[in-house]
Amino acid sequence: MSVALKTIHDLPPAQTDVSRYLGLAVFIDGSLSQVGLGPRQLWQLLSGTSFGRRLARCRLAADAGWQAAEEAVDLAERRGRNANDELVFNGMVFAASDGASSPSLEIADRGAVLGMNRASHLLFRFPDAVSAEELASVAAWVLDHVPLWWGTAGWFFRVGKGPPPATGRRLAGLAKRYWGVQLLDTTALQWDALEGMPSVNWMNLIGQGFVDKVGASLPTLLAQATTLRQRAVFHRAGKHGVAFAAGARPSLGDINADERMDALVQVAGLLKPMLLGSLFPMTGPLAQPEVLSAWLHRFSRPQAWLDCDIHAE
Repeated sequence: MSVALKTIHDLPPAQTDVSRYLGLAVFIDGSLSQVGLGPRQLWQLLSGTSFGRRLARCRLAADAGWQAAEEAVDLAERRGRNANDELVFNGMVFAASDGASSPSLEIADRGAVLGMNRASHLLFRFPDAVSAEELASVAAWVLDHVPLWWGTAGWFFRVGKGPPPATGRRLAGLAKRYWGVQLLDTTALQWDALEGMPSVNWMNLIGQGFVDKVGASLPTLLAQATTLRQRAVFHRAGKHGVAFAAGARPSLGDINADERMDALVQVAGLLKPMLLGSLFPMTGPLAQPEVLSAWLHRFSRPQAWLDCDIHAE
């Protein structure tokens, strides 16, 4: 029988692409230009760092091709003016010149919608072999140069191509094993980030404006963190905020390898006023509010996440 006449065709199994990477995500209340970080200012600050010096090319959000970083910055400055002559440059991705997937920097500049502020973000991606010291140095640079709302550094999940149901199941399964890897939906967080943080990571950056919004006290947080040094919780202050680290280096929190997560539990308790109690649903099992809630509270209520059935429909 001719293949063209067959009524039943064999389908290849669904492929899911869920990986993890080391990164630093920083959220800012409102557009970057409002806080003095237009494309030119941001690039001038960044290009003086060891991380920035490796970023040679850039792609603007509206373009498909890459350009030299300097040329893209100039173009973003010219394109970004709106009818009120406000600079909102939407998005840029900086990358290394050799085509490698990392290091890279994704910038999303989000202006207000109907008078309501959204969160802009900077997403730094690092090679897997990056040292904890190098990652921490970029976080320290952020504390001194970016008027942040909050930030988070360590391991993140990355969802690539694949059918959403299958990818969602794969993501939930990996999250069940790797408690220290963070789920970060930057699209949803343009709104949710202004309300709080979706759990904690290895390093957690807190801006003064965010502390004030949640009614917390930075001196009190610092005093509490000092008492937790014996529990491997460390802190560092900068011009625009403070970073609290859970341990000396990023941890996957692999329960199959019995990795210790005491420091993550301590940081989650310390930053409890800043943490979101709910989040915009994701795909697969994490679209179920009870499953997503169990993940969000996994460090304060670990048994609920252990017992959570991610296979139930």
